[in-house]
Amino acid sequence: MTWRTGTAAIAALALIPAGTTAAQALHLHRAAASVTTEAVLTGTHAVAVQPGRISYSKGGPNSEGWTRFEVFTRTTSITAGKLVLGPEQKLLSDTQYAALSGSAGWLQYGGNQLRDSAGVITELPGLGSAPPQASGNRIMLRGRQFVGSPPTNWSWPTRIDLQTMTYTGRPEVAALFGNHMIHAAGNNNEAIVVADVVRNVRAVHYSGTTRIVAVAISGKWLAWVTGCPSTEPCAQTLTIRDTAAKTQRTIATKGTTSLKLSGGYLAFDAKPGTQRELRTIKHGTSTQLAAGTLPASPNVGRPVDARDVTPDQFDLDDETLVWTDKDLAFKAVQLAPFINAPVYLGAAFAPSSMTTSWTLKLPVSKALPTCQVTIYRGTAKVRVFNCANTDGMVIETWNGKTSTGATLPKGTYTYRVTGQDADKYNLRNYDGTLTAVGGSITKTA
Repeated sequence: MTWRTGTAAIAALALIPAGTTAAQALHLHRAAASVTTEAVLTGTHAVAVQPGRISYSKGGPNSEGWTRFEVFTRTTSITAGKLVLGPEQKLLSDTQYAALSGSAGWLQYGGNQLRDSAGVITELPGLGSAPPQASGNRIMLRGRQFVGSPPTNWSWPTRIDLQTMTYTGRPEVAALFGNHMIHAAGNNNEAIVVADVVRNVRAVHYSGTTRIVAVAISGKWLAWVTGCPSTEPCAQTLTIRDTAAKTQRTIATKGTTSLKLSGGYLAFDAKPGTQRELRTIKHGTSTQLAAGTLPASPNVGRPVDARDVTPDQFDLDDETLVWTDKDLAFKAVQLAPFINAPVYLGAAFAPSSMTTSWTLKLPVSKALPTCQVTIYRGTAKVRVFNCANTDGMVIETWNGKTSTGATLPKGTYTYRVTGQDADKYNLRNYDGTLTAVGGSITKTA
């Protein structure tokens, strides 16, 4: 497979503030000469990005006329503000599903395949269809099943906790950020609710009269967009809300079907004319910039079953934006940097008791080049681990001993996870506060 590298000028759109020069507008993200894109050969459908990794699917009709896909992944790193991609790895050779989603070491792909940060692949119960959403140790997807006689193919929305493998029904229009889920509610999906799925607390952030068709959440940021009463595309209202400052603003758009949020940006599709575009807005600004083109229809790469949801043609994580362009070529851009502290995404794999060993898997929104897991007995430190990572998944195993190999007695121990991102900002809890991330362990032998 051949890769080509080139410079992609990011074109400014009509909403640039009056008096802003083209050079100034481009500098709002990054100077055009330093924006590097990587494009794979045509045939790309769904894309996904997560800390330290990008993934994409490619495919087309086979000899029987069915669309089949291959799934690929690459590691990523940032050098001099540019995105550097590692070697390509093929994850799946033949699947009906193009959809992908990733978060903190997890990648859900090919319908019901789940790959962890160590490369271990698990097949989820049932047959998941497009598109999944992953955040922390939770994913959301549409399950598919053949029932009845003759069998009928039907689907239903599901949220899966990967820690307990429990399945929970979810709303049709929803998105995850760790323990928080944003969804459209009401008889016509005309309200916006954010739920803490652990504390079982719900907060209504908007209640209107127009149907909501897409939502997104990342930390304190929420976004949603209204739908069309009949003919598409139509004039729509896109809302961005800062829940910490309790402020929001609305933006006029057209042809928007999907939203992606990070701590610094909102990415969304739009169709102001005949060509679908990928646009971005940096938080705190009102300027829309066009990152590139998108396929003519959001349904490109859609599975055979018409009731399945369209795979994601673009994705956003922190400062990294990836998409499939109008020619079905994969593109990736590193946007201008911003300050955004790393956040624990909730639902850690952390057993409450142990006999001979205990393993922690704790998902974080960003890579932590500085990270420690500290084990305490009372107030005394008994073991300290270096948990530095490149993918946002903190993984550590404790054998119940001190660093010198002495076996510790039975009893109750506590653990605490601390860390910093590349900007030297401390790890925060999933609710955004600087409270300790950790828990307790009972050593039974």
